[in-house]
Amino acid sequence: MIMFTREEAQQLMDLFDMLDPYDAFSDVRGILRAKLLAHESVQVSPNEFIAAATGKENLTGMPVMWAEWPTRETA
Repeated sequence: MIMFTREEAQQLMDLFDMLDPYDAFSDVRGILRAKLLAHESVQVSPNEFIAAATGKENLTGMPVMWAEWPTRETA
């Protein structure tokens, strides 16, 4: 798997935008654009997540935060 930083992905998107919109990269362009427009979610502690989510259980959409339980031990 190849990973790009956000800046590298934006540079690729800029290059794709200079190409013909009907080229072979149109599918890749759409996927890349969607990923770049997506908000990044932040990991928080389970207590912070519960405090923020209490009373908002019926909300839908892209999460802006997430928590993991049980938490992984850090060495």
